[in-house]
Amino acid sequence: MRAPSGWLAVLLLVTGCSSGGIGGGDDDTGAPADDSGVTDDSGADAAPTDTGTGATDTGTAPKDTGTPPPADTGPGDGWPAASASLEQEILDETNKRRAAGADCRTGGKFGPAPPLTMHPQLQQSARLHSQDMATKNYFSHTGLDGRSPFDRMKAAGYKGGMMGENIAAGNSTAAATMTQWMNSDGHCANIMNPKYTQLGVGYFMGASSKYKHYWTQNFGAGG
Repeated sequence: MRAPSGWLAVLLLVTGCSSGGIGGGDDDTGAPADDSGVTDDSGADAAPTDTGTGATDTGTAPKDTGTPPPADTGPGDGWPAASASLEQEILDETNKRRAAGADCRTGGKFGPAPPLTMHPQLQQSARLHSQDMATKNYFSHTGLDGRSPFDRMKAAGYKGGMMGENIAAGNSTAAATMTQWMNSDGHCANIMNPKYTQLGVGYFMGASSKYKHYWTQNFGAGG
């Protein structure tokens, strides 16, 4: 069963953790083929593991060269108020789901988890990615410039050691988008992961793009 008109993808990076990558886009979501998980174990770059239904991303986790990436200058006061309201709805609904606990099926069973707080740098990276996908008419964790989610979060100034990303497209409301994510094992697991403490949410509507409505969640801890 596929979520109506919705597309999903999930990506995870954990620094200093030996757990495997989480792949989203299970059979009930109709996920596109860019869906994969990435882990970074003990500082060594690791090849990604694709546990979803899409093609494997053959890239590697970003290497920390000790040189900060160029800073992204993102949306500021001019960001549409309607978009900001939808982003807040996603945060509120995420925290409701975390408070209740959830069974993410192959992603694991989760008890109640503490609420996430909106982090400005994660929100900047999430907004920029949703805007980029909508205006350039693509749907992928990897930008057309070749950057990964972790490149983008670092470029926005985020310094946390644990990062993850969910993306979705095709639904116009926060409620429908949250349902998409919660119905997919990998996305649900990112939302419920108690190790995350921070969230950035980006929504952008592109009238001429294929899916019209583009959503990004950037998760983090330690930033």
